[in-house]
Amino acid sequence: MLHNQAELVRGASAQALSKARQNLPHTVFIDLTQHLLTLVEQHIGMPRWRGLRVVAADASDVRLTTRDATRRVIQFAKVFALYLPGVEMMLHATLYGTDTGERQMLFEHLDLLGKNDLLVLDRGYPASWLMAALQMRAIHFCMRIDSIGGAAVTTFLRSGAGEAIVTLPPPNRPDASDYENEQPRSKLRGILKQRELMI
Repeated sequence: MLHNQAELVRGASAQALSKARQNLPHTVFIDLTQHLLTLVEQHIGMPRWRGLRVVAADASDVRLTTRDATRRVIQFAKVFALYLPGVEMMLHATLYGTDTGERQMLFEHLDLLGKNDLLVLDRGYPASWLMAALQMRAIHFCMRIDSIGGAAVTTFLRSGAGEAIVTLPPPNRPDASDYENEQPRSKLRGILKQRELMI
């Protein structure tokens, strides 16, 4: 293109840019996110709690609208995300069908976490197999639990103690087999906070 200049200037029209964007693989956003997180770590620093990077996990229902040749198509899905609250950034996000549970989504992302992370989970995640899986991978976690945690949780809640070591039952055999959990029982520190149990 010529912009009132004596030499050519390379440029792209809006139409060409839109066409090129359609061929962009989704994996490029994963690479860009990792590059951005590396820059944040190098130049700003990642906030830490007692030396651990805090990572929050959650899933939300979303409605997606796409177009085919003749009409709009509305689809329902779930988006699962690992979020870094200290820098207000996403570590990773993935779309799922509505038939996938939040615990399964988290399990599929455990390789993104390590022993220097503190995973924060809401009350939708408690399960003995998941806690065993986190302990086997040496991933620190804080999870809200209510009375569905079984007899050990109920006993602790009724005790009136502020904190205690709680021994949770082992995963059942199908879960232990499906999720390759070898740990028979989970011993966790329970903290009572505003009448809710944190594990």
